[in-house]
Amino acid sequence: AENELFGYAPDELIGRHLSVQDASAEEAVMRPSVRAALKTQGFWRGERRNRRKNGTEFISGANLTMIDIEGRPHILCVQRDITEQKKLEQIERAKDQRLQLAMVASGLGDWSWNALTDSITLSSRAASFFGLQPASSITWSDLSRLLIDGDRERVQSAMITALLNDEPFDLEYRIIRPDNGQTRWLAQRARAEFSAEGEAIGLSGVVRDVTDERTALERGSRQQAARDSSPGQQRDL
Repeated sequence: AENELFGYAPDELIGRHLSVQDASAEEAVMRPSVRAALKTQGFWRGERRNRRKNGTEFISGANLTMIDIEGRPHILCVQRDITEQKKLEQIERAKDQRLQLAMVASGLGDWSWNALTDSITLSSRAASFFGLQPASSITWSDLSRLLIDGDRERVQSAMITALLNDEPFDLEYRIIRPDNGQTRWLAQRARAEFSAEGEAIGLSGVVRDVTDERTALERGSRQQAARDSSPGQQRDL
């Protein structure tokens, strides 16, 4: 009810300008975009900043509809308090931002595969590992062509096993980047995702470029092999 949402008794608002409930100058005068929507569509839906009688502010989800009363146009306004909802959305956005910062600091990018549509979703960082542009629209069938022969079949088999058996997907494999032709090592981890009905619908996880680590490891192995193959000095007993 109006008095519950704004704190006014109904008769206190009769004859008063709508701006008595508005929390900003922008809301006090109907915005051109709102006027245009009412004129062309007959309705407008959006958010408004409001002020209660006690001075506290809140955000409402508003529905404005043009109606005709005795041949005169009127606006019917229905609003609900969505302040807590907006706060929760801000908290979730902050969490997502912190997560993204942590992933960047760890050298990780996130990715997901929708098995029903075969579509791959890559974060900007994950796309850069594959040598792709951010927001690239690509299927797993297309992305798998970047993997070198041998690794491709191994990864595809592991993805299907992870999806069907709800097992962790954790592999390192080589790709040939389409932007510069370089061969890179990627480490990818994921777990299966399920629908509300419990059906496995895809995988989601993280990926990072481990080329430098693999190169250093291989160099160390070669050096150790060289030392092992060199004749040792015999000591007199």
